[in-house]
Amino acid sequence: MLSSHLDVVPASSESWELPPFEAQVKDGFIYGRGAVDVKQAVMGTLEAVEYLLQRRHQPNRTIYIAFGHDEEVAGGDGAAAISRTLMSRGVKVEFILDEGSMVIKDLVPGLDKPVAMISTSEKGFVTLHLSVNTTGGHSSMPERESSIGILANAVARLEASPHPNMFGQGPEVGLVENAGQEMNFLFRILTSNLWMFGPLISRLMSMKPSTNALVRTTTALTEFRAGIKSNVLAPWAEATVNHRIHPAQTVDEVIEFDRSIINDGRVKIEVLEHHEPLPLSPYGPDVFGYQTIKTTIKQIFPDAVVTPGLMVGGTDSKHYTQLTDNIYRFCPTFVYPEDLKMWHGINERISIKNYEQTVNFFYHLLLNADMGGLHPMHAHGSEL
Repeated sequence: MLSSHLDVVPASSESWELPPFEAQVKDGFIYGRGAVDVKQAVMGTLEAVEYLLQRRHQPNRTIYIAFGHDEEVAGGDGAAAISRTLMSRGVKVEFILDEGSMVIKDLVPGLDKPVAMISTSEKGFVTLHLSVNTTGGHSSMPERESSIGILANAVARLEASPHPNMFGQGPEVGLVENAGQEMNFLFRILTSNLWMFGPLISRLMSMKPSTNALVRTTTALTEFRAGIKSNVLAPWAEATVNHRIHPAQTVDEVIEFDRSIINDGRVKIEVLEHHEPLPLSPYGPDVFGYQTIKTTIKQIFPDAVVTPGLMVGGTDSKHYTQLTDNIYRFCPTFVYPEDLKMWHGINERISIKNYEQTVNFFYHLLLNADMGGLHPMHAHGSEL
């Protein structure tokens, strides 16, 4: 089953080089909201299917295409309804490919080749509401501590005390083990002896936001509100904290960690929403779904190092865990680390070449998945 979503996050024309909803082309790039999240996968899938239909291709196995319309707001009416319908029909699928990790250049220190991560698990999340209430009063007679000061100290402690590094307890270790085979001599020594150098590798991964997110539960302070007037002591202060939870932790463990770090009974902690991390899907040499995706990636991106990995954001695949144990998250989008700010940001774009690669990827994936078992990899032809 190929999964994706039709909806996009809002976009304002301000600050964009080109209008976000016109798909204009500039310097070989298609600009538009959803260009990489995730209309390229939607249209790439449809173009690949259309081409197969034009060639009168008759698949040997059933292929499901599941496009939700509300993934950006948790998928409760889209993917969840699709999942319920399929389960009511008793459907079980071999594997699912949803949006996810990409082909990223310069992601791993010591590796010159691009890394294509197939995410075999997905982080959970919990959003917390922190609040402090005091009596308030006139600013001419302040108490020693204010609601703003109390809460500011609490969130400062959260930022200064990150959750523990969980390297080695999730799919990130597969990334290092596979990528390490292509690294320079020094890094090969390190990655081949994780029993000794694991702490050093985990520290190196913690130094960049893009890899730090792979090895721990992250803490993002996203909102802070307080005060009603310049000469009035704020009677309340509130903040929102969003955690993306590593598969080796649970929602309850994250909340208790925060509570111990804040260590102040005046700060009230409420859970706004949460979802546990998703199970780890297999990625061994005999796993049909993973190896089929890997083979297809190598056909389109022959220089890429294909590794298992961890999806740090949320996808619709959380609704499909009853359909199969084999859920993978990957998009054939080629980016550099600095491009990641395009997701939900300004000037979202995809190169025409990369969009062609996307169509080619889904075309060959459908052919490869239609085989009865694993086959040796071969380079793709010029038929598409």
